[in-house]
Amino acid sequence: MIVDNIEKLTSPIPCWKFKKIKTAACSFYELIERIKPVLYDGKKLNSVFPYNCDTLPLLGDFAVVLLAENMDIIINMEKSLKEMGVKRDHADKLLRSAADALPSQNPVTQIKKSLLQVLP
Repeated sequence: MIVDNIEKLTSPIPCWKFKKIKTAACSFYELIERIKPVLYDGKKLNSVFPYNCDTLPLLGDFAVVLLAENMDIIINMEKSLKEMGVKRDHADKLLRSAADALPSQNPVTQIKKSLLQVLP
């Protein structure tokens, strides 16, 4: 599980929530720039970890796990994401992201690979 793997790399995560998300179709780089203030960086607890980004460039679909100290922070992160142009998606299926979709020297690939380290 993603949360278990993140906890192995950092510390216990008291509160978390999985969500399917919908935004305007964009590249992974554009997504991380858009959600940068809340993006998981391997250190901060209150953050958003994107995954299942395969259909992001075509349809704008992806998923996140919200990591937080408590539910109030999760609610605030959901509001922040909405203000950043991302909202809950009611789609049934999303595909898993592949880290090597971009050239390896690309900084986006490096970020993507570090995010995927914690995926099961």
